[in-house]
Amino acid sequence: MTMGQFQSYLYSNFDVDNNNPAFDCRVTYKSKYGIVSASTNARMAVQTMDWGNISLTEVEELPNYKYHLDFNPNFQEMEFDETSSSLSIKGASQKMGDYHVTITPIGPAMESSE
Repeated sequence: MTMGQFQSYLYSNFDVDNNNPAFDCRVTYKSKYGIVSASTNARMAVQTMDWGNISLTEVEELPNYKYHLDFNPNFQEMEFDETSSSLSIKGASQKMGDYHVTITPIGPAMESSE
């Protein structure tokens, strides 16, 4: 239900594609590496068996070799906070230890026309 609320929030507040919406966001990552904040874009799977999965685009502050950039509601705890309009993701792994990611959408993804 939480991911459904997040999906509804994206559709209601941003001009996103209904098929796997992409959106620009602010990400705050708390882990054994400390606290890192970065702007990136994300995509939510909605039309596949991967429904609810969130994928972040790798940026300099969030390199893939160091941080998890793909999240699955079957393996991480996900909760949409309507007050802050943010998605909270909590998990634990050997790579990261305990981690908490906050994703705050700021608009539709500005994809390049390459």
